[in-house]
Amino acid sequence: MDHLHIKLVDAQVVINQHVKDQQILEEKIAAIENENKRLQKLLSEKEAKSKSEQSPSKVIKNFKKSVAFKMIV
Repeated sequence: MDHLHIKLVDAQVVINQHVKDQQILEEKIAAIENENKRLQKLLSEKEAKSKSEQSPSKVIKNFKKSVAFKMIV
C-alpha cells in the first residue's frame, strides 16, 4: 500500500507542475498576442502613412524638386 501511495503522491506532484507550466505558457501566449496586436496596429499606421506620403501628387512634387528633373528641364 505504501508503494502505491508514493506513486500517487509523485503523480500529483507531476500534475501540479504541469498545471503551473501550463499557466506560465498561457501568460506568455497572452503577452505575445498583445505584442502582436500592438505591432499590427503600428504596421497599419505606418502603411497608412506611407500610402499618404506616396500619393501620385506627392511623388510628382518630389520629382520636380529632384536634381534629375532639373537636369531634364
